[in-house]
Amino acid sequence: MCNSPASGEWTALPDLTPEDIRAARNTKASFTGDLERKIITNPFFFKQEKHYLRAQIARISHSTRLAPGKRFRFQEESTEDIEENTPEEGDIVPQTTQEMSNKASWVHYARSILNNCRVTHLEPEQEDGDEEDPEALLKKIKAADPSEPRLKPITGDAAVQGGFPAWTLRTFGDKTNYKSANPAFADQNNSVVVVRSLTWTGAYNFYTNQQYLSVYVGDGHKYEAATYFPIQPPCILSDPEERLVFNEPNPSEAETGDSEIDLVIKKCVNDIWNDYDKDNSGVLEKDEAKKFVQATLLEIGDNGEFDDAAFEECFNEFDVNGNETLEKSEMVTFIKKVAGL
Repeated sequence: MCNSPASGEWTALPDLTPEDIRAARNTKASFTGDLERKIITNPFFFKQEKHYLRAQIARISHSTRLAPGKRFRFQEESTEDIEENTPEEGDIVPQTTQEMSNKASWVHYARSILNNCRVTHLEPEQEDGDEEDPEALLKKIKAADPSEPRLKPITGDAAVQGGFPAWTLRTFGDKTNYKSANPAFADQNNSVVVVRSLTWTGAYNFYTNQQYLSVYVGDGHKYEAATYFPIQPPCILSDPEERLVFNEPNPSEAETGDSEIDLVIKKCVNDIWNDYDKDNSGVLEKDEAKKFVQATLLEIGDNGEFDDAAFEECFNEFDVNGNETLEKSEMVTFIKKVAGL
């Protein structure tokens, strides 16, 4: 095997085993030219591309290698072994190009590969005490896994998927027979008969001027009516942006851990803020706090004059962080102290 005949570097493929044939029948993978590549597929292929290539070459060769029908015959008392159809006297008379233009003139030359992934049936192994005749047992094995008849005409091949014939035949070039000036030589015909396999697309057999040849130029796979084209998986979406989580606006007492009196105080503080935090800053500035104290004194009936010094002292006591404002937490502390809690 070589990737470039011009390089002159050829690599021998490994010997073929029945296990390789069996695995290749269950595998469809594209060839890359890297013989050491591991084939990742399902069912799993335990070997490398060189083993898969060797198995596919054997499958193609045994299925598509043809010969002229009168060129070979069976050996005496055999239906499997063949020999050249040499007459008792003289040389083999090759078939003419006109004869080879008929599909019935082409026959399979190679043995077919059996279901046991071999070209012959193994001799049966008998266990101790088994009295069955070995020949009868071998007949049963052959009946269960019959081989294709040797030298079978291609017209007997089953149609491919879609109902198309297994083989197509065309003749190219000048089909005229030219008489030879020497009667000892046969007529000359320069046309070429081409037989193409539709089972293994890319397999061709040629016949011209009493010479025949088999070649294969393809992807190494059998014809399928419905070809599987794997597609790229869809793009993985990015994680959605997480939504902000907020505390329950009106949590229960069990959720906050506050007692009933704490909830009352918090409600009172919220009411104060709604009434006196005019700029909605979230805190009570000193003048806003002063208005709250004055309104509270009037509400409880204290008609005495407002003492600014006492207010400053009280304000500074509860303005813990000293920012000249009262926060809600500081107001809660103030109310609890006044209430003696």
